[in-house]
Amino acid sequence: MMRLSFAAAFAAVIAIFLAPLAVAQTAPAAKAVAAKAPAAKAAAPQAAALKTAAQAPALANWAGFFIAADYKAHSGADSEVFDNGRRDVAKAFIEAGMKRENTLQFSVRPQRYADTPEKPLTIEGDSLPEQMSALTQKATGGCLFFLTSHGTPSDLVFGDRYLPPGALGRMLNESCGTRPTVVIISACFSGIFAPVLSGPNRVVLTAARYDRSSFGCGEDDVYTFFDTCLLEELPAAGGFDVLATRLKICVEKRERDLGMRPPSEPQSRIGLAFEAAMKTHALARSYKVKPGDTLAKISQEMYGEETKASAIYEANRPLFATRAAAPAPGTTLKIPPV
Repeated sequence: MMRLSFAAAFAAVIAIFLAPLAVAQTAPAAKAVAAKAPAAKAAAPQAAALKTAAQAPALANWAGFFIAADYKAHSGADSEVFDNGRRDVAKAFIEAGMKRENTLQFSVRPQRYADTPEKPLTIEGDSLPEQMSALTQKATGGCLFFLTSHGTPSDLVFGDRYLPPGALGRMLNESCGTRPTVVIISACFSGIFAPVLSGPNRVVLTAARYDRSSFGCGEDDVYTFFDTCLLEELPAAGGFDVLATRLKICVEKRERDLGMRPPSEPQSRIGLAFEAAMKTHALARSYKVKPGDTLAKISQEMYGEETKASAIYEANRPLFATRAAAPAPGTTLKIPPV
């Protein structure tokens, strides 16, 4: 049997005494590592939920109100121009990210459209504020209010009544409060509404300056000039700031081409809080295929470069027979953010 030196023997004795301490110290650490495993498992569904929320359209939880407040052309004859705008602007905003069940439509003649999918409600009586309040309690993310009608230098034609800026302001304040709100007024002299309806978390777009007429409300018109441009520019805008700019350019060109004078000069006001969160309120973009289109051409038009063609293809793969050929003209493609 080998004899140990004094130093070796002393070290062995110390090791015997320290071993239990080492075990005692490492055990809690092991327990802590084990405790982290359930937490990591619990975090997985939360991360998935956040990812799903991030993928949801920005306007998915917004309440939308689309109103045709008259049915007469400027000549006094009956016209579909305002109800056409009400119906199709609502459809365009649904395609831009709103949920159909979070929208309401209103008309002066709802019985005329009772068999349509939209089934508009009446604006007569006092039910509109109640309907707005009920929907905003359900869809709490924001408000979008669109109204198309005739206007005067002091108010809007609203069925058999007139709606002044102060009354609409109170209606919006009570229903939408301080949540993000976009107000679009398509009428002559509608610029008078901008100062009253503006706010830090609001966007106000009007078809004309406070002292100017807008155009396109004849009995043979399908849409007003402003509503036409709204429908043309909304799919590609991507944001309300871009939409405001493109609306002005579109209306100015249309009036210039048709020789309409004086120009209506559409107005826009964007609150600072809304502007700071503009990306949060992004509009889903889309593109309607035209004859002769290719993926590269669509990419160039929507992104300013041809290299994003693959992103468009991947976002719309079921619509393509082959990657080389664009879908049939009239097909609507989703334009993803990149």
